[in-house]
Amino acid sequence: MLNIGICDDRLLCRLLLETFIHLYEEEKGVLFDIYQFGSGEELLEELNK
Repeated sequence: MLNIGICDDRLLCRLLLETFIHLYEEEKGVLFDIYQFGSGEELLEELNK
C-alpha cells in the first residue's frame, strides 16, 4: 500500500484532491493510505514521530 500525504492550508483543496485519489483507487483497483496536513509544520511533526 502506498502512503499519500496531502499538504495544503486550504481544507477544500485537500478534500477535493482526496476525492480525486479515491476515484483513481476505484478505477484502478488500488488502495492508498491518505493523510492530510494543513501546513508544512504539521507534516514535519508527523514525520518526526
